[in-house]
Parts: sequence; structure tokens; C-alpha cells
Amino acid sequence: MINLRRGMLVALALSLSVLLTAASVLAQTTGGARLRFVHVVVDAPNIDILVDGQPVIVDLAFGEATDYVQVAVQPTTITANVAGTSDALWTQEITPTVDGAYTLIASSSEAPNFAAFTDDLNPLPLGRSRFTAIHAIEGAPVVDIILADGRPVIPGLQYNQPYGTLDLPTAVYDLALVPAGAALADAILPVAAYALNGGTLNIAVAYGTSADPQVMILTSATRAEVTGGQVRLVHAVSSAPAVDVFANDVLIAPSLEFGAATEYVALPAGSYDVVVRAAGDADGDPLLSAPFEVTENLVLTALVVPTGDGVALLPTLDNISPLAAQTASFTLINASADAAATAASEFGALFAEVAPGASASGLLTPIDSGITVALDGTEIELPFRTIYGGTLYSAVIVDGAEGAELVVLPSTAFAQTIASAPGGVAVVAAPEVEVTPEVEVETELETVEAPVATEVPVEVVPAPTEAPPVIEPTTAPALPTVVLNDEPGPTARVLTDPDVNLQLRQYPSSQALSLGLAPS
Repeated sequence: MINLRRGMLVALALSLSVLLTAASVLAQTTGGARLRFVHVVVDAPNIDILVDGQPVIVDLAFGEATDYVQVAVQPTTITANVAGTSDALWTQEITPTVDGAYTLIASSSEAPNFAAFTDDLNPLPLGRSRFTAIHAIEGAPVVDIILADGRPVIPGLQYNQPYGTLDLPTAVYDLALVPAGAALADAILPVAAYALNGGTLNIAVAYGTSADPQVMILTSATRAEVTGGQVRLVHAVSSAPAVDVFANDVLIAPSLEFGAATEYVALPAGSYDVVVRAAGDADGDPLLSAPFEVTENLVLTALVVPTGDGVALLPTLDNISPLAAQTASFTLINASADAAATAASEFGALFAEVAPGASASGLLTPIDSGITVALDGTEIELPFRTIYGGTLYSAVIVDGAEGAELVVLPSTAFAQTIASAPGGVAVVAAPEVEVTPEVEVETELETVEAPVATEVPVEVVPAPTEAPPVIEPTTAPALPTVVLNDEPGPTARVLTDPDVNLQLRQYPSSQALSLGLAPS
């Protein structure tokens, strides 16, 4: 258990200087691939997903998406069963590429299967976000994604066909979905605000039916371009509005709502000045300003938390070294003034009482039931129906207007494999990790000892960018000049052969950073 005393928080509100030595990073093993699954088949039952006969995903419901699962690079058989049965709905085969990342979406009731989309996780510079979209509404016409003023962002999006990516300034974008060439008044999905965090790939998936369309955003951290750490930000001040988070005057998390968390974003090693402001208030006084140090192999959750006289940035080191194919972890961070809590699973207590200002972790095996937190005597069932190995689960206790509140953070799969579901068999080895007894976590105020681990070094090679399947050419409307984030620029129409997609790169070289694909 790590003590994070309240006095420490007050000082952090004024000047945070955290020097965190190496924590374990379970990087994606080179030589493998990653798959995540999305179930949006209208009126279909919940499904279990098997990979090469091994249960991998349990009870996936309509409108849900999974974390990434590590698989071997070989011809792979995927079967979708009615949940809890051996009744196969469909079976198909895919062959992933080395270090490839794929989103597999099931949306068709007439010809049920997973349509595979390649995820572009190539590195992004600080303050940039990647965006694309997938049309998964069976029977719906070709659509455009447009800005609130009618300007097109992604025109001519066809059902179950991939589209290129756009690398955009990190910001909030007001977007709508309309039939191709139509105006905003005819929107299939009305204008809504979408916050794109820096260092992430964001995929807008339109699904459902033409009469009842819906949208989900799949967000994934992109790969690191240079040596650094992985940091996620959490807004844990219930009385504060949505906030914008800046690092060295660069926006990295726009309009972060209370209870929301970013992905574990790759940040280059170095010193940062972190500033937190009320969302959209670029000229007002910051809620928080603090220095912050990112070191190599850092894995950290940074929480914006309340203090007696304002807000502070509370860093919590994430010890992910125990994570393996059949081992998960749950961490509870107590950022409240006087609440106390314990946590338990189906197999008993995970750890003893977590006092105010402390955090604790407990290990889990894959199970079909969730986690219960007893907060000041009240039991709270966390919304995890299934616990998967290789995955970090976490929650934060914060002070709210009516007492202590529990904020549940999204799960993150660091080492989930096809052996990580309940009843899984360890046929895929997780990355080996060399454990060291402890490292020191130093602050300006005190030294806190925390058990962490270092990993066997691995070289992560960016996945090759592949051209998507052929898209039949369509007649695109004339494109006006587009201004994104008040940055005007020229527009152009590129005409390619019907069976060719244009690869846009940072400079003329096949090895240069991919900026996206321009469909034919």
C-alpha cells in the first residue's frame, strides 16, 4: 500500500516535481498482433468469441467493444457462438500481420461475420490526434461526416469499407452524419461534440439502423515515437467543470469531464509544465499549474483531485508487473479526505481497508463475476461482468457534494491474450518480466517506497501501414476550403486509379511516417 498523505497534495497543488524511476511497461510483444471485437448486429444475441477453438471473449452484448487481445501471426480461425452455448453463429479465418492492430466489427444480420479494419497506431506528435470513421449501419446509404457548419470531414463513407485517417490538432469537434451530399438538416446523427485526446486513434463507428442510428468512439493510444512513458489523466474533482489539460502549452486532453480518463498516452521523456483550465477558458486563471517529469518506462495515472484550498495533481504509480495472461489486477486509489474502503471478488478480499490518501492493489484470476467495493459500509458492484487476465482494473474514491464517491476507470489490457478469458488455457506466453524488489518514488517532500518491476527490453516496431481493400469510386462533391481549429489551409482533390489508394506520408519516402490514406 502506498501512502499519499493529504499534506503532500497541498504542496503538489503549488509545485509538483515527481521523479519516478523505471516502472514496468508490458509493451506489446513484437512478432504478434492485436485484435479487438465490436458487436453491432441488430437483434442478435450476446456472443462468445473463440479464437482457434479457445474462448477469448465472453458474453459480448450489442453495442459493446472489447480491449485488444494479443494473438499469434498465423492463419487464425474466429468463431462467434450464442453466449453460453456451443451454437455457432458464424466461423471465419483471418491472417494478421506482424505487430498489426485490427478492429473486427460484426454488423450484418444477412451475412454475419467480422469485417476487419486495420488500426493506424503509428506515432503522433504532441498535441495531435488521429480520426477516422466506420459505417456499420446495414442497409443505410453512403454517408458523409460533416462539421456543424456543413463542411465535409469524411465524405463518401460506404458500409463496411475502410477509410483513410486524418491527423488533426487535439480539440473538440462538432460533427454530424448525413446522407452523402445532404445538408445538416437531413442528418442521420445530429451534431454532437467529440473530444479527441492527443496521442490517440479515434474511430467513430456508426451502427444500429437507419431509423435508430447510434455512434460509439473507439479510442486507442498510438505508439511511442521516442523513448518515454505512458501517462493517463483522470478528472476527479466532482465540483469542477470539464477541463482542458495542457503540457508545455500544448493541449493534450480537451474538455475532460468529471469521472473521465484518457488512455495511457505515450509521452516522450522530459520535463513538462502541466496546466489545467476550465474547458474553453484559454485566458482565465488556471485551476492548476505544476511541473511534471516523465521518465523512461513510466506507467502512471495522474489525477486532478480536490484539496482544501483548490485542486492538485496526484500521481499514482501503476505497478503492472504482475499482469500476465491469466492474472489481472485491481487498484483502488483513495483521494478522499476521510472515507475508507475495501475490495473483494468472488474468491474473497482483495486487500485490507484503504485509508484516505492511500492506494492498494490486489490480484485476480479470470472470472465471470465482477469486483465489489465497500465504501463507508456501502457495497458497490463495479460494472465489470467479466474479469480478463492481463488487464488492469481501477477505481478512485473522491470527495463529492454529498460525501465520498467512487469513480470507476476504464479497464486497460496490457497483456491480454487468447488464454485470458475465464477457463482459458495458457497456450500463448505472456511477456517475461524480471521483478526487482523495489524502487524509490521521490518527491520534494518525502520518499515513498513502492514495489515495481522492470521488464525484459523489447523493441517495438511500428506496424506497416496497409492499403485497405478496393473501394468503388464515387463522385465526390466539390470540397470548400476547410478550417480546422482556426488553422486555414488549402484543399485538393486527388484522382487515383480505381484500384489504387494514395498513401500520404510526412516526406517522400516509403519509410516516412504515414499521415493517412486517400481512397480512390
